[in-house]
Amino acid sequence: MKTILANTSLSQLSNMRVYKYIVCLVAILMFAVVNTAAIADVVNINKANADALQDNLKGVGQVKAKAIIDYRKKNGPFKDVNDLKNVPGIGDELLKKNRSNLSTTKGLTTSQERAGAKQSTSSNKAQSEKSKNNSADKGERGGKGKNSVSGRDESNKNKTHEKGKKEIVDKDKNGNSKRKNKADKKLKKNKKDKKDKKDKKNKKDKKDKKDKKDKKDKKDKKDKKSKSSKKDKKISKDKKTKKSE
Repeated sequence: MKTILANTSLSQLSNMRVYKYIVCLVAILMFAVVNTAAIADVVNINKANADALQDNLKGVGQVKAKAIIDYRKKNGPFKDVNDLKNVPGIGDELLKKNRSNLSTTKGLTTSQERAGAKQSTSSNKAQSEKSKNNSADKGERGGKGKNSVSGRDESNKNKTHEKGKKEIVDKDKNGNSKRKNKADKKLKKNKKDKKDKKDKKNKKDKKDKKDKKDKKDKKDKKDKKSKSSKKDKKISKDKKTKKSE
């Protein structure tokens, strides 16, 4: 009786280990599929053709896709996804809907790339299913060691993914900070140039005013002197006339 109970407990324990192992593999598979799909949907707005823009961006049809490409040809590559608002017909609402699918440096450039990504995802899924079935068979024969390795692999994958996400976020933050500092410097320089120009104009106006006043004072002084001289001459003439009489 004891032997039967012991065998039953061992069998249940083995089945539980296999079940946990399968659950872990399914979770890893789902994570890989979702992650691949998310990457495949990102569109490179600096290189994407009209089909890629229409197929992957919400609210973008043939007219808006053409407007994006025409703007890109006329003004050069987009430096930031927010520059899309400069394109006629693209507003804040449309940009908000598609922000997570936009990039200026990476992502899809044609619709064929997305189809290839989906095919690759399906292939990866099939391989994962095959690997899962093989692993399940081995798990029945295997044991505790393999479950431990699987757990470590999953943990390492999660850590790597989180690290990658953190690096992307840090890079975006640094890029935004640099752009903001550059814009602030330019604004300060423009303000300083404006102030200097105004001060220079005020200085010139002040000098012109002073010169005008000095010129007027000089003229008034000259006129006064001339008037005084004429008066003196008249007095002298009158004296001479009076004396001759």
